[in-house]
Amino acid sequence: MMAEKTTVIVLASQKDWDEWMEVIKTSAITSDIWNLLNPSTPNPPALKEPPAPKPTDINPQKTTFSALNEDEKEQFREH
Repeated sequence: MMAEKTTVIVLASQKDWDEWMEVIKTSAITSDIWNLLNPSTPNPPALKEPPAPKPTDINPQKTTFSALNEDEKEQFREH
């Protein structure tokens, strides 16, 4: 797992906006989501909420959370 990099920018005035936008843009490009955030995109795609995970996503033989073992429950939480 990579360490999280934190950049702090205080938007005290309009002159700070360009630097802030570059940080956002760089992070969004790295995460491959710039097309969703780019203010110049004329018709950004609509986002849909993903379906909630189910225990069967972790173990197809178990249909309830309580049926999962501890490792599977941890996987479920991270899913």
